[in-house]
Amino acid sequence: MPNSNHKKNTKKISSTVLTAITNIKKRRYLTLIAITILILLIVAAKNIGDDANNSRIFYISICGTFIGALSAFVLTIIKEISTKKNKEISSLNYALFIMSRKLTIITTLKRECEIHKDKLEILRALELPAKRLPDTSDLKFPYADLSFLLDGSTALAMNQLGIAQDCFNQTLETYRYRNVFLVETIQPIMKGEKFYKKKLTEEKIKEILGEINSEIICDSTADIYEFIEMTIKVLEKTQGDLIEAGKKIYPNAKFVKYSIKP
Repeated sequence: MPNSNHKKNTKKISSTVLTAITNIKKRRYLTLIAITILILLIVAAKNIGDDANNSRIFYISICGTFIGALSAFVLTIIKEISTKKNKEISSLNYALFIMSRKLTIITTLKRECEIHKDKLEILRALELPAKRLPDTSDLKFPYADLSFLLDGSTALAMNQLGIAQDCFNQTLETYRYRNVFLVETIQPIMKGEKFYKKKLTEEKIKEILGEINSEIICDSTADIYEFIEMTIKVLEKTQGDLIEAGKKIYPNAKFVKYSIKP
């Protein structure tokens, strides 16, 4: 038991020392300043005794100059810290704004897809409109400005941000591929066969379109539904992760959370 307690005390002391060293490193400028002030005071106290009047004036002059320089230095550091903080908070809020735009686009697609969701697979694939998708070239997350998240426990938020971007891109690319295939391959067949003037069974539709074409259009349409649901969940999770990461770094800061109606 004594050995066990000794080990625990040793670990506790080591942990305390390491913490103290870390804090000193984080505040190295303030530590240096404090040491310099202490040295000046010691030297002043030692020398004032020899020639009190001249020494007092000399060291008051030095201390006044030093304190003025120190004040300017501290104000500069405070300004830099404040500027850095404001920039990082703004970058997070901008990323959240981009997230809300992505959510709006995907949620709008979902609403249109819901109209055809419960139809027969082949009918759903043919009747879901080949919607023109919006330009999303400006919807890019500011990865460079968010690089501060890579430090410590907030690094996972950056990884989640990349996952969200990939999901969003994959959903739109799948939608575009399906639209192109519908317009350029399927619709010419439908027009030639006078599709809309016939009452066709599911089997007959697939026979007219061809097995491979039917499979491609059905699978790509099914992928759209799957990716839309997945992307909404990922974007919402990423939004929450970013806000949580921001609160870890700046507990008192305000971060905008966008709520998109389904």
